[in-house]
Amino acid sequence: MQLHLTEEAKKDYQEAKKWYNEIDSELGEYFESIIEEALNRVIESPVQNQRVSGDTRKAVVNKFPFNLFYLISDETIVVTAILHQRRNPKHWER
Repeated sequence: MQLHLTEEAKKDYQEAKKWYNEIDSELGEYFESIIEEALNRVIESPVQNQRVSGDTRKAVVNKFPFNLFYLISDETIVVTAILHQRRNPKHWER
């Protein structure tokens, strides 16, 4: 399967990575590797994660308080948001 991040998801990711980089550059790099790991898990088994609304699914990111929200469309996984778990969960619906 192919992976596509929406502009919103890319923005979410960049903001979080920037925040962790400001704390410590190694933490930013670690965050990046953990997000990549979560994305790879989704690619390997896209239907393993629970549906949260309609066809949108949520994957929990290990070691960081983030969730990936995504849709499965034919042979493409569309990541619509990468959000901190304390953020309003309705944000990804936009």
